[in-house]
Amino acid sequence: MALDAATLALTAAELKATLTDAKIAKLFEPTRDELVLTLRTRTDTYALLLSARSGSARVCLTEESFENPETPPSFCMLMRKHLTGGRLLDVHMEPGDRIVYFDFQCTNEMGDLVRNTLCAELMGRYSNLVLVQNGKIIDALKRVDFEDSDIRQLLPGLPYPTPPKPARPDFLLVSSASIVAAACERDLPVADALNKTVAGVGPVVCREAAWRAFDGEHLPANELTEEQKRKLMAAIDELKESTQPAVRPAASPTPAESPSSIPSSARSSTAKNIL
Repeated sequence: MALDAATLALTAAELKATLTDAKIAKLFEPTRDELVLTLRTRTDTYALLLSARSGSARVCLTEESFENPETPPSFCMLMRKHLTGGRLLDVHMEPGDRIVYFDFQCTNEMGDLVRNTLCAELMGRYSNLVLVQNGKIIDALKRVDFEDSDIRQLLPGLPYPTPPKPARPDFLLVSSASIVAAACERDLPVADALNKTVAGVGPVVCREAAWRAFDGEHLPANELTEEQKRKLMAAIDELKESTQPAVRPAASPTPAESPSSIPSSARSSTAKNIL
């Protein structure tokens, strides 16, 4: 399944619940498109994989063993300099986009506390990992200069710009009634009309909404009856509810979790798994 913003929101929420206050013990760059951070909490040690591979960009916890190069790449050395020993303060997302921000409290060379943000941009062939401090880029795994893009550059010292927002409304933020009303103006099958109407979800979620509403029947969006529109709204609301991140209640300290208890949507049993 393709990684969309709704799926990523669930993953980010579980990573936040699991890793907040963990400290970076080790950092590796096993391949040119991936970082692995070893994070330690009071009771557990986790491996956080951040992949900027164009075909399988993702963030997840992993139990996979990686073979690291004998000589660390320059980007890995830079990340170690700025992040090693840092404490994870927060995991949050860019609303409606496939960007996850990992905020760390770190100590700089002068011994001062600073806030460094590792931005995981999981956007297909444009996927990237960018380290930011005080709104300015320290460096990016894949630098983007003015020849590569005249809209958005990712170079050390430049302000960190978020990608341009799509003109379509966010699936999770707009009402189902508004989504259906806009989709029904299109002379397209329902799933395609939904995909053209909203941002934040991919074709899989749009097809699922149409399937739940009409049991697999392919209907033109602009010919739906009022009853069919209500069914589609109900299906969209159901999907929205299922994509809302669950909030874990505060609990007293518990014994260390086993690897099998890592949240399923945040865990990768192999490095090849795509969320």
